[in-house]
Amino acid sequence: MINIIRDPQIPDALSKNSFDGVKEALIKMQHYKCYLCESKESITTHIEHFKPKSQKGGKYEWQNLLLACDHCNSIKNYVADKIEGFELLDCTNFDTIITDEIAFYCGGMPREKVRIEPVISDGASKAIQDTVNLLNQIFNYNSESLAFDAKALTDEAIKELKKLMDLIHEYEFNSFSEEKKNRLKLDIKDNLSVESPFTAFKIWFIKARYSGTEFMELLPTFDE
Repeated sequence: MINIIRDPQIPDALSKNSFDGVKEALIKMQHYKCYLCESKESITTHIEHFKPKSQKGGKYEWQNLLLACDHCNSIKNYVADKIEGFELLDCTNFDTIITDEIAFYCGGMPREKVRIEPVISDGASKAIQDTVNLLNQIFNYNSESLAFDAKALTDEAIKELKKLMDLIHEYEFNSFSEEKKNRLKLDIKDNLSVESPFTAFKIWFIKARYSGTEFMELLPTFDE
C-alpha cells in the first residue's frame, strides 16, 4: 500500500449516478494495481467506497472511490466489521506518507511470511494500527477459505522482490563499466517505481538493507 495521486478529472458518469467508465479511470489512476495489496495479477476487482455508505461515504463521490481486488475487498469488509471504529489510512491523502509510517518486510525467499508493522510502535495512531492489522491479514490470513489466496499473494510479492534482488546482484557483481551501472540503475529505479507491483515492500527492502547507498536515491518520492 502506497500513496496514490487522485486523478483530478472526475468521470462524467458520476454526476449522473452511474459508474460507467469509473473502473477504467481507477485502473489507470492506480497503475492497474489493487490499492491495498498492490498486486497487478487479480482478475476480479471491485469499485470500493473508502468510507462506507453507512458512515455517510458518498456512493458516487469521486474522492470516496478506489479499486480493490476481490481478496482484499473481502478481508477489509471482515476486518472493518470486527474492529470497533475501524480507521484506514487514506492513500490519496499525502499528509501521511504510508511508507514513512508503516514498514513492509519481505526478503524475497520462498515460503517466507511477510511482516508489516508500524515504524514507531509506541504512539502509532489508530489509523496506522488498523491499517497494519488489515494488511497483515491480507497477506497472512489463516482462515482456510482465504489462506490459499493470501499465500498466492505473498508468493507474488516474493517473486517481485526476487526480480529486484537479481538487478542488484547484476549491478554489484557483473557490471564493470559506468555505462552498464547506469543502465542497471535505471532498471532498478523502474522496478522501484509506483507503477510496479508491491512497491511498498521494495521500498522497505532498500531501506532495510541499503540505507546510505546510491540505491536510496532511486526510491520513488511521494509528492502530490
